[in-house]
Amino acid sequence: MKKSINIAAVTDDGQTISPHFGRARYFEVITKRERREKVGHHTFAGEEHDERHQGEGRRGEGRHSQRKHEMMAEAIKDCDTLLARGMGHGCRYE
Repeated sequence: MKKSINIAAVTDDGQTISPHFGRARYFEVITKRERREKVGHHTFAGEEHDERHQGEGRRGEGRHSQRKHEMMAEAIKDCDTLLARGMGHGCRYE
């Protein structure tokens, strides 16, 4: 049986790909054509965004940011591909 490929795109409106992964409101799962809530900047409102003062390198690269990015990606862990027009340094996965 052929497994379908799930492709997710970051979006704010369900029609266009958002210019920034972290700031987008939703993931649009294209193969299944479903919208999923996405953890992002709106979720972490009030938390310190710039971690440079904590000695953790560039903005978005500290342990705290890694945890937030993992939370963001949790909703699309079953997807094979993510479409985004851009994302910050902290979202790189090796």
